[in-house]
Amino acid sequence: MEFEGDRFAFHGFGRELFVGWLKSLPALTFVVFFPYVLPVFWQSIHAVWVAQLGATAVLLLLWPLAMAGAYRYRINRMSWRGIRFSFRKSTLGFLGLSLKSYLLLIVTGGFYMPFLRTRVRRYLIDGTYFGNQQFAYDGRGLDLLPIHIFALPLSYLTLGLALPWWTAMQQRYEWAHTFFGGARFRCTVTGWGLFKLYAGNLLLLVLTLGLAMPWILTRTVSYWTGHLALTGPLELEAIEQDAQTAPTVGESFADFLGFDFGI
Repeated sequence: MEFEGDRFAFHGFGRELFVGWLKSLPALTFVVFFPYVLPVFWQSIHAVWVAQLGATAVLLLLWPLAMAGAYRYRINRMSWRGIRFSFRKSTLGFLGLSLKSYLLLIVTGGFYMPFLRTRVRRYLIDGTYFGNQQFAYDGRGLDLLPIHIFALPLSYLTLGLALPWWTAMQQRYEWAHTFFGGARFRCTVTGWGLFKLYAGNLLLLVLTLGLAMPWILTRTVSYWTGHLALTGPLELEAIEQDAQTAPTVGESFADFLGFDFGI
């Protein structure tokens, strides 16, 4: 990936992720084995339900920790023109935001989802820096609510075929409200473009029995980066180095949970 003729660099190492995996192993072991171990020691008809609820509760806690931790690790290991990116907000703060959002999502029957997306994106973007300069997000959940109300039922009625158009509308809005300095991002993805991308990826995956995954990943990244631009005044000469460190445990959580929180 490159910008203004210069490529981005990634400074992560496999040994960092291995150490992070070892640190996260106790929590991961609990999630995997607790549903099987508890019924052995507690001979009760309620044991299975309690074990499942306990493992689910831990997963709900791990998800925001994994998301913020993986995001922090990846951002802090990126650079452009020798200047590092960084994420400077608290992982625990993101956990608190997520727990409150879970409750509101349940209470509102799912209608809080666009507000959840907005709060999560604002927390992550507002905490992201390039050198000493901060990114920012000024989107509103209320703006995304109509998309959520109309697109979600339509997606069900079309057996998921409307999802690319829903995704495209959300992404265009969210990137249009993401800015850096005096410049804003502009996303030009379309529902039809995403539909062709997803359909092509699925066809490649099936015809090659999964062997085409490297090409699928590459063509997906190429599509998104080819439809993303930064417009407006950008004073790169004012940016100074201000690197931060980041732990690796969150990345290990994310890898275990099967999430990809890359930029």
